[in-house]
Amino acid sequence: MSLAEYLKAAGSAELSQLVAEDVRFHSPVADYRGRDDIVHMFKAIAALLDEVAIHRVITDDLGSVSFLTASVEGNELSGVLDERLDPEGIIVEATLLLRPYATLKIAIQRMAELLAESPRPGGPA
Repeated sequence: MSLAEYLKAAGSAELSQLVAEDVRFHSPVADYRGRDDIVHMFKAIAALLDEVAIHRVITDDLGSVSFLTASVEGNELSGVLDERLDPEGIIVEATLLLRPYATLKIAIQRMAELLAESPRPGGPA
């Protein structure tokens, strides 16, 4: 299961098995690092995104790039999720880019609220 598939099927317990302990995640919201932080962030993303659809996935030995669409409170988003893998196939770095900016601002505000309710495991409470 890729991170994009995880976004489509929120709540999966398998995500923590797919990421390295020192995985890095880059997004417009934060630069999270470490397995617990990534699982925490993606639970928040999955909780606020609706109708996640994966339209195309390009893969090679180093990772995958997924093109997806979703909605936040009825507003459409499109995105690209870039995952880098180690030789064992474990995700070591992920970057999620979403647009348009107006909808992204709504998503960031909602995500901040969700993360405030459940403080980041690897960061300050």
